[in-house]
Amino acid sequence: MPGACPKWAKKANGKQRRYAVHHNPRPLSRASLITLCAVKATADLRALFSRLLLSEIQRTSKATDRLKEDNTAETIVERWRENLLHDFLAQVTFNVERMLLLTKSHRTARDTATPNIAALNLPTLAYVVRNLLELNVWIRYCCASRDNARRFHEDFLRDMLGLQKAAKRLVNLVPYGANPTELKAEHLAELDRIEIMLQHGALTVGMSSLDEAYKKVVHAADELGWKEGFVGLNAILSKFAHPTAMAVLTSFIEADMSNNLFDLFLAIGVVLALVGLKTVAGYVTSLGVAP
Repeated sequence: MPGACPKWAKKANGKQRRYAVHHNPRPLSRASLITLCAVKATADLRALFSRLLLSEIQRTSKATDRLKEDNTAETIVERWRENLLHDFLAQVTFNVERMLLLTKSHRTARDTATPNIAALNLPTLAYVVRNLLELNVWIRYCCASRDNARRFHEDFLRDMLGLQKAAKRLVNLVPYGANPTELKAEHLAELDRIEIMLQHGALTVGMSSLDEAYKKVVHAADELGWKEGFVGLNAILSKFAHPTAMAVLTSFIEADMSNNLFDLFLAIGVVLALVGLKTVAGYVTSLGVAP
């Protein structure tokens, strides 16, 4: 029956009515009971999310640790791929922990009736979930083939080169004070030295050349056949992850809408994290490593 409360709520209502006879002439209304049911159901769901995530993190961690133990001589997989799996696990775990901390803060604010705290928490939650969205794509992309994993691994150097180029452009904007020419030349020389080191590093790992053309996550999602899903979710989350008008003007967002969006983003984040973790664990198993 739509809107019906579970058994625990009926029991709670009975207790409330008995309490009301002696202490409160007005027992809980049906609307209040429905609200109580919704709050309790949401709390139970978040507790379930937390247990599922922590359990899957432990399972995936055991799998990657077992791979490390069995792969001491790199007979199963190359060391850089082994390290990449550990790094993916660390990133997912870090973002899951941040997501659960936000959930705890949000629950406390609800319990203390803090006005529209969900609207203030949404940007941070959206940022964390968007991280999990991109990690989900990269994990699936890198586990799909060695070439994919190698391309992503090499993008570390491309990202470093992009950072060097950006720093070089900013040099002209720095106020150098008494000796602008000498200090500017010194900083530019240091940045040029860094570029030479990066180019040498690229040759060392077998790259024919190094440029800033890193693999974009949307292109990786497209190769996985998930471009539309990625673009849609990324657009929604970015509306709050960035300081857009919607994210800043929280006074225009009603508390109910903020709470619903918070719960929606949390559910999306949980699914993305679980899929990413299961992909890593499944890949390790596919290598012949016993669970």
